[in-house]
Amino acid sequence: MIKVFTVTSKLIISMIAYLLIGHMSWSEAGSSNKNAILVDGSGTYHREISTQNKLAQQFFDQGLRYAWGFYFPESTASYLEAAKHDPTHPMIYWGLAHALGPNPNSRYIGMPDDPKLEGLKAITKALKLIDDATPKERDMINAMYVLYDKDSISDNKERDLAYLEAARELHRKYPKDPDITALYAAAYMNISRWNYWNKDGSPVGATGDIARALEKSFKSYPDHPGTNHLYIHLMEASRSPEKALPSADRLAAIMPKAGHMVHMPSHIYVRVGQFEKAVASNVRSQEVDKEFLELWGDRPLPHLGTYPLSAKIHAPHAIDFIKYAAAFQGNYQTAIDAANQLVDLIDPS
Repeated sequence: MIKVFTVTSKLIISMIAYLLIGHMSWSEAGSSNKNAILVDGSGTYHREISTQNKLAQQFFDQGLRYAWGFYFPESTASYLEAAKHDPTHPMIYWGLAHALGPNPNSRYIGMPDDPKLEGLKAITKALKLIDDATPKERDMINAMYVLYDKDSISDNKERDLAYLEAARELHRKYPKDPDITALYAAAYMNISRWNYWNKDGSPVGATGDIARALEKSFKSYPDHPGTNHLYIHLMEASRSPEKALPSADRLAAIMPKAGHMVHMPSHIYVRVGQFEKAVASNVRSQEVDKEFLELWGDRPLPHLGTYPLSAKIHAPHAIDFIKYAAAFQGNYQTAIDAANQLVDLIDPS
């Protein structure tokens, strides 16, 4: 089984996702006293934006890191807090639009893009504030708007291709920017959605170009959360998954208090026979999520966009990987215990 992001995990996450969909908008969510805290262990990756407010910058950075870690409610909360400290900075709303939009997982499952139109609202606000952006920030905002601009391109597939071309042009203009490299990779992966390799091992479409772009980025930015995460997903179903072992070995340390990022190395470990490390990654992933939730307290994790994965609902995916890795390892008791845990999650009665 090469597609190790298993059906069980996706179905469980999908069920929980739709139960969590509420009626709050990001503008309403942003009115609470404190949307987010700065989480020690959320990583150190920093992207300078043209704000003069230190806290706005810090929460923007945290929002961006969590978005690359696919914890979009945590990302949303961080961006909302950033907006409280600098409500007129356009890149904060660019980040919010990024967090509220699609990713390869949401596309593969078939979840609707931006179902509440909150991402569109965010990128529209970024456009209104674009005069305060740097030239590169303006380019990033304009490219992101293509993803949401149904008025200009009503057909979803055509708009996806237009956004991919916008991301590709952005990457050509700024080839050394790791966030832009990750945006380009994600734009392609959203379209191909887990169909990156032919049965003979050859790359599908632009998969080879994307792999090379990510690999080149590692030479200057080996610890970027987005490029490492996406490269693992790109390579896990290839005939050379070991190429992503360096990303797997460093990813958990990049964001040690983000359960999905701690889990992600196991996507490669199970493909190269390192089953014990795969099990350990997912045990630790669940511990990390619990530690995060204790720190986060009773603050909401707002699901306002496309994909609701967060520390609150990640455990089934980690448990499913324990089952999978332990079964291949021959550790049947651990595999059976994990399977029973999944059954209890689906039907607690």
